Amino acid sequence: MRVGHNAINIISINHMKHIKAVLGISVLQAVGAGVVVWLWSFIMNNGEKWFGSGNPGMAGWIAIPLIFIIVATLSAGAVLGYPLYLAFHQKNWPKSVALIVLTLVWLGLISAGLVLTVIR
Repeated sequence: MRVGHNAINIISINHMKHIKAVLGISVLQAVGAGVVVWLWSFIMNNGEKWFGSGNPGMAGWIAIPLIFIIVATLSAGAVLGYPLYLAFHQKNWPKSVALIVLTLVWLGLISAGLVLTVIR
């Protein structure tokens, strides 16, 4: 009887370590994506101070969408990079989907926290 009980404890401990690792990675991914978006918004809010006001010209109209594409790619990489690796290279779809969902939940919580901070 004790052998079975110890085996269950070992499985539980390994399962808890797995859950903690996925939670930790999802937080890091959400913070990474948040930092990329924060940098984008910081540049957009301070661009007029740094580059001057007035007509941005053709270069400005081309640069803004290009920078947006770069930011979108970096954000997508922060959120989807490791989960796609898990799904396609390690064939671990459940962990991959869980990681994406948890990262999106963390991003939602970060966003809600920021909105509540700004409203107050």
